[in-house]
Amino acid sequence: MLVLLAATAAVYIGARRAAPPATLEELRQRYGTPQSKYVDVAGVSVHYRDEGSGPALVLMQGSFGSLHMFDDLVPRLADGYRVIRLDQAPGGLSGPVPAGFTMTPEQFTHEFLAKLGVGPVAVLGTSGGGIYAYRYAASYPQDVTAVVLTN
Repeated sequence: MLVLLAATAAVYIGARRAAPPATLEELRQRYGTPQSKYVDVAGVSVHYRDEGSGPALVLMQGSFGSLHMFDDLVPRLADGYRVIRLDQAPGGLSGPVPAGFTMTPEQFTHEFLAKLGVGPVAVLGTSGGGIYAYRYAASYPQDVTAVVLTN
């Protein structure tokens, strides 16, 4: 019995390793939603959502997260705020960063918001996203109305 179990596990692990990784386009088709939008920022295809109306609020997730971290929060905010959230590249459904990419996260966020024509904004960051929010506010204080740090 133990040999059969070990053989089954080996076949499963081998099959998982042999399967080619999904392409970004396949992942976007599988996990994207009608609310998903994409914009090119400095050679990076950024996945984002822009929902609600009112003063702009940018939600920044932590490491190993995606914009879906805020799915439960957005309905509570979208009645009074324009809620913008993005997958920090190369995470979530955003594309990889090109070779030689040197922008800091705060510069990238600034360029992203400029592409959308948004400003000034309040920023909310959780976990590592709190560092992004803090550094964005420190680098572009004229573009930030409030900072919320959570964990």
